[in-house]
Amino acid sequence: MSTAASGLYTGRIFPGLRPFEDKEALLFFGRDEQTDELLRRLDDTRLLAVVGLSGSGKSSLVKAGLLPALRRGHLNVAGSRWRIGVMRPGSDPLGALANELNDALGERDDRLAMLRSGDLGLLDAGRLGRGPDENLLLVVDQFEEIFRFQRTEEAAEFMRLLLAAVEEYEPEYRVYVVITMRSDYLGDCARFPGLPEALNESQYLVPRMTKEQLREAIEGPAALGGVQLEPDLLRRLLDKTGDDPDQLPVLQHLLMRMWEVREQTETGAKITQKEYDHPSVGGWENALNLHADKVFDDLPEGRQTIAKRVFQRLTEKGEVGRESRRPTKLRELAAVAEAEEEEVKAVVEHFREEGCNFLTSPDRELTGESVIDISHESLIRRWNRLGQWAAEETDWGEWYRRVEDRRRIEGAYLVEGELESALQARKNGCWNEVWAERYVTEKDGSKLAYGGVVGFLDESMLRRNAELKRLGRNRALTAAAAVLFAVLAIAASYFAWSASLSTGAAEVAAKAAQDAQRKNALLTQKLASLTQKLTPTLWGGDLDIQVYGSGSF
Repeated sequence: MSTAASGLYTGRIFPGLRPFEDKEALLFFGRDEQTDELLRRLDDTRLLAVVGLSGSGKSSLVKAGLLPALRRGHLNVAGSRWRIGVMRPGSDPLGALANELNDALGERDDRLAMLRSGDLGLLDAGRLGRGPDENLLLVVDQFEEIFRFQRTEEAAEFMRLLLAAVEEYEPEYRVYVVITMRSDYLGDCARFPGLPEALNESQYLVPRMTKEQLREAIEGPAALGGVQLEPDLLRRLLDKTGDDPDQLPVLQHLLMRMWEVREQTETGAKITQKEYDHPSVGGWENALNLHADKVFDDLPEGRQTIAKRVFQRLTEKGEVGRESRRPTKLRELAAVAEAEEEEVKAVVEHFREEGCNFLTSPDRELTGESVIDISHESLIRRWNRLGQWAAEETDWGEWYRRVEDRRRIEGAYLVEGELESALQARKNGCWNEVWAERYVTEKDGSKLAYGGVVGFLDESMLRRNAELKRLGRNRALTAAAAVLFAVLAIAASYFAWSASLSTGAAEVAAKAAQDAQRKNALLTQKLASLTQKLTPTLWGGDLDIQVYGSGSF
């Protein structure tokens, strides 16, 4: 066994599905041009929107590209003195903002109250704890959570704070805001007054990385880790990227898995085709699928059931290539899975461990209010088991809506196959009130309560069972009548047979009597004839008769 190569960087050099962090800037290659462009735009405006497709590397570009460049003083007008907070809106954007300000500027009990004091709340809360020449940068990562998860009023308050802060161009206590957002949510920005106009002046659409940039992103970290990729394997990886929308997350995850196999087997200073084809890695097509299966299989059986319910709740099954995540509070996940919060927390922690990163949360320490999310849509598309779970969940939800629709029609109870399918969906989907909140629809300004929907389903089942009992009774009566008719028919046949036997015996007796009569008549006739012949002799005296002897007449 050979000794593993040593390098300048001894930690994990490929992050997998999660983004690069600020502290990993040394490993972040291939994005220099894009980082420079972000600096130029931020020099012109204090609000910068980094927009791109899911998996385009927006968060990594900001965290491991832009932030280290700012700290190095590459934004000339602002200098190198920065206080930086990185947040996600989560379920409580104002609370998350207050927490980040406390982390960046120092703990204060009144930060949240100051934020809620009015549109200038961020400017006021952001002054406390820093000098007038220090810049404050607030990074709002995954900004689309504002549209996907938040109540409109709270989201609007959060937006007013951000826009008011970046519109203040005083040279002291400067505030900068950088947001990362998926491009398919751009249209939703029109919900907030002033946001579309601000984005039109500051938007940066993240381009695809070129083959040369991808090569640098692979070879750079590997060299720091003291290894090289086999040339044929490197070409294969670059060819695999192509037009794959999941190219960056899949590439990073595959590189991470190959690196781990190399470390475990201590195969030396090269990553080769052997690591690519390793049974636990699975190559480009199967790397995510195999790893996710392994992480799932490592759970105890009871927690596997919880994990299935958690991932189903976090997944939205759409058109091919349009699958999406549904960030959800841990407390809600527990209610849907009908499990204790501590059990759900243990499952989430299992799937968000370093080297896995299939689940994520903006909170370091999980609570019932923590928002849990799938790290990337590529997991939905490439983990076969999750794809099946998502399809099942979609089917169960459609059946709930179908029952809900039928409930709105007076007397339109479910029957036969439709009822059986709905009952099966309810059983397999483990319907409950919290689960159903995702599928409740509003019609004519009203929503049906969960109890009314499942009550209607139960009533349909009771009516079906009552009908089956009625039909059963009718069938029993029909069967009894059929048996009675059969018995009567048998009896009738027996009596007919018996009568037939009696008639036959009578006919035989009658024939015998007739034969006897004929024989008697014939004997009488013969006797009469004999008598007629013997009479003259007896009465003429010519016959000698011996009465007691052996002589003749």
